[in-house]
Amino acid sequence: MKAIKGILFAALSALLIGQMAPMAAHAEETKTGSAANGTSQKIANREANGKTADAAKANLSLPAVTLSANISAKLADIQLLRQDEGNVAAYTLTYINNGAKELQLHDYWSRVKTTSGAVLPSKLVGADQVKKRLAPQSQTDITYYVNLGKEVNLGDLRIEVVKWDFGKNGYEQVIGSFAIPKSYNAATPYPNARTVKYNDLPLKLRVEHFYTYRLDDYDMAAVAVEIENSGAKAADNPPFKFVVGAANGANYPLQPDAASEEYTLQPLDKKTLRMMAKIPASAMKERLQLQVIRKDGGEQAAGKTYAVATFSLPEPSLEAYAADNYAAKEIAVGSNKVTAKLTSARLHRGAEDDVLSLQLNLRNAGAQTVKLPNYEFTVRGESGISFPITTAALNEVALKPLEEKNLTLSATIPGAAQVRHMTLSISEPMLPTQQRGELSYPIAVFRVPDVQPMTDSLGAKYTIAGKQGNYTMRLMSVQRLPWVDSDLVAARIAVNNEGLKAVELPKMQGLFKLDGAEAEGSNLVPSNANYVLAPKSAVDLYLVAHVPHNLDYSQLQIGLLEQIGGTPNPLVDFIHTGSMSEIPVVGNGETYTIATAGRQAEIKARKSVLYPGAGSNIIATDLEMKNLETRQAHLSQLVGYYMSEDGLYYQANVTQADYATSPQGVKLVTLWTKVPKHVTTGNMKLIVGEGVAEGRMSLAKELPTGYVNAAALELAQDTNPYKSGFAGLEIYPYKFSITQLKGELLGSSAKINFTYQLDRDLQYEMGDYEHRLVIELIDSGGHSSEKEIEFEKEMALGSNKSMSVVFDGARFDEKSSGNYQVVLHDRFQGQKRKIAHNGVYFYERID
Repeated sequence: MKAIKGILFAALSALLIGQMAPMAAHAEETKTGSAANGTSQKIANREANGKTADAAKANLSLPAVTLSANISAKLADIQLLRQDEGNVAAYTLTYINNGAKELQLHDYWSRVKTTSGAVLPSKLVGADQVKKRLAPQSQTDITYYVNLGKEVNLGDLRIEVVKWDFGKNGYEQVIGSFAIPKSYNAATPYPNARTVKYNDLPLKLRVEHFYTYRLDDYDMAAVAVEIENSGAKAADNPPFKFVVGAANGANYPLQPDAASEEYTLQPLDKKTLRMMAKIPASAMKERLQLQVIRKDGGEQAAGKTYAVATFSLPEPSLEAYAADNYAAKEIAVGSNKVTAKLTSARLHRGAEDDVLSLQLNLRNAGAQTVKLPNYEFTVRGESGISFPITTAALNEVALKPLEEKNLTLSATIPGAAQVRHMTLSISEPMLPTQQRGELSYPIAVFRVPDVQPMTDSLGAKYTIAGKQGNYTMRLMSVQRLPWVDSDLVAARIAVNNEGLKAVELPKMQGLFKLDGAEAEGSNLVPSNANYVLAPKSAVDLYLVAHVPHNLDYSQLQIGLLEQIGGTPNPLVDFIHTGSMSEIPVVGNGETYTIATAGRQAEIKARKSVLYPGAGSNIIATDLEMKNLETRQAHLSQLVGYYMSEDGLYYQANVTQADYATSPQGVKLVTLWTKVPKHVTTGNMKLIVGEGVAEGRMSLAKELPTGYVNAAALELAQDTNPYKSGFAGLEIYPYKFSITQLKGELLGSSAKINFTYQLDRDLQYEMGDYEHRLVIELIDSGGHSSEKEIEFEKEMALGSNKSMSVVFDGARFDEKSSGNYQVVLHDRFQGQKRKIAHNGVYFYERID
C-alpha cells in the first residue's frame, strides 16, 4: 500500500508541475502595463504606503490559517524589493505544531495571487528546502520569494496556503489565505529594531544613524546599523547586503567599511556596521529607506536577490548627527570604547588662505589598552566643500585605560571659499581599493564653532593639551633684524606650565609663511635644551628665518609642528599682521636685561671709541655683561650690528671670553666694525642680541646663524682727548702713568728709560685683549719710529716699575743730543688713535 501511495505522489507532483507552467506564463503577462503611468503609479503607491510600521504590523496581524487540529500557519513577514527587471516579494510563513505528532511540511505549500487574478508560483529559499518535518510542540519559519511585475505592490497580493488532497480536483485544497492590506508598509520606523533570521538564528537589526554630506556632484550617504545576535550560537558572516532605496524605486548599494565586511557575532554580541553609498545630488531623496537583502544560495549562486527587512530612514541631516560644540562622541575601536571631543577651534585669517586649527581629545574609556587606527580627518562646509587634514599624530599610538591623546589638526582653507558652519569628520582608514575622499565612512562628526577669524595673535594665549598635562603658548614678539646681506625674522613664543606637575614638551620644528609663501631655513631654538617644564615654570621658543632685506610682506604665519616618528604634525599656529615689534632702545648708561633662563645677564655699554684709518674708521664698543644667575654660567653669545642715523647697518665683530662667568661676575665684551670715513658715527646705535645656532642658543666663539632678543643700545662716543703729558692715561680696562722719561742715543739706536704704574680693573673677566700701547718717537726732522707694547706681558701690573724701550735705525747715527717728541697711541685692529704726547730730552751716550 505504501508503494502505491509513493507512485501516486510522484505522479501528482509531475502533474502539479505541469499545472504550474501556465500559471508562470500568466504571471509574466501581469508584468506588462501602461508605460505612461508607470513612474507616477510607483510614486503614488509608495505615498499610499507611507504609514508607520506600528500601523503596518497591526494590518499584518492577520488570522492564522488552521492546517489541522492544533496545527496552523501564520504570515510572519512580507517584503518587497524593487528592481529594474521586476519586483521580488519575499514572505515568511511560520508553521506552528501544537499537536502530538510530527508534521510533514512537504504536504503543504503556498502560492501568490494578485488582485487581477494572476497566479504567481512561489519558490522556497534554498536554506529552507532542508526542512521536511516539524516536531510536535515546535514551530519553524519558511521563507518564499516570488517574481512580480514592476507595477505590482504588496497590497495587490493574496498568499494562499495549499495542501495535497487526492479527493479534490487537481489534487489540492486551498485551506486558507492571507490578503495583504492596501495600507501595509513593510518598513520598520526609525529608530525601532527588527529581528531577522539567518540559519534560524535571530539577529536584531536597528538603524543607529543616517546622514548625507555633499561631495562634488554627489551626496555621500552614511548609514550605521547595529546588529545583535539574539540566538544561542555564533553567527558567522551573515550574508546580508544593504541598499538605500528611494521613493521612485532607485536603489543605491551601500559599501561597508573594512571592519563591516567579514565578522562573527557570538551569542548576545553586538556590532555596528558602517556603510556608505554614493547618490547623485539630483536624485530623489524623499522618504528614503534602508533595505536588508540577500541572494538565495549565496552571492555566487544563480538564485534571486530578495529583501529580508526594510527600515525607514530619518531625514539625512549631518547637523543632527554631529556632536554639539565641544561635546564628546563615543567611538568603537574593536570591543573597546574611545571618547572623542573637540576642545578648541581657532581660525586665522591669512592674506590668501585661512588656517583652521582644531584641538581634538581622544580618551580610552575602556578597560584594555587599545591601538588607535590611523583615522582620517576632514573639515566640511555647509556648501559641500571639503578639506582633508593630513596628520601623523596617530602613527603607532596605543592608549592605556583612561589614557588620553590630544591632537592638533590644521586645515588650510582658501579665503575665497567663504566656508561657514563647518564640521569635522573622523573616518576609518581607507581601503586600498578606495579612492581618497570617496567612500570614507565618518564614524564621528563634530560641529566646529563659528569662531571669529583672527588677523593677529600677538599676545594671545593658546592652551595645548600635552601627554602629561596642559601648557600654554603665547606669541610675545616678532622682530625684523639686520643680518649680513639679508634680514632675520625672529619670533619669540613663551611656553608656560601653569599646572602643579611637570610637563614634557614634544620635539618640535617651526616654519614661517610670509603672505602665504613658506620661508626657507626656519630654525626653531629653545632657550633651554631641557624639554621638561617644572610646575609654574616657563621656557621661550625662538623661530628664526632669513629673508631678503628688501622683501615687503603684510602678514606672517608662524607654525609649530610636533615631531612624531620623524614626521612633522601641526601643533599650534600664530598669525601676525602689521608692523614688527619695535626693537627696544636702551638709553646710554642704562642696562639691558637678558632674561633667558640659565643665561640671565645685565648688559651695559661703556664708551665707544673711534679709530681713524686711511680709507675707513673703526668704531669699537666695550660692553659690561653681568651674570645674574645664582651659579656660574656660560652666558649667551652676543651678536651685534651698528646702525647709523640714516639706517645703514654694519655687522659687528665680537670678542667674548668662552669660559663660564661666576655669579655676579662681569665680563668685558668688545664689539667693533669698520665704517667708511664719511659716515657719521656720533649718533650710532648698537643693536645687540643673543646668538643662535642650528636648534640651540650659541656659545661664545661659535659661528652663529642668527640672533634673538635684540635691543638697540644708545652709544656715548669718546671724544678722544689728546693729552699733554703721560699721567692718568686709560686704555680700558687699563689705567697707567709714565714718569721719569730719559732718552739715550746709542749710535744706531735710541733708548727711552721710564718709570710707570699700570693698573687693571679686576672686576672684569676678559677674553682676548686686542689693544696695544704704541710708543712713537719723532725726531726734529719729523722722522718717527714705533714700538708696540702688550699690557701684562712687556708691562707688568704694579707701581714704580722701570722699563726701557729701544728704537733701532741707522739714522740715529747722525743724531746728537736734543729734544724728541714721544707720542702714545692706542692701537686696535691695525688702526690707532693718539692718546698723549710729551717731549723728551735725548743725550748722546759716550762709553
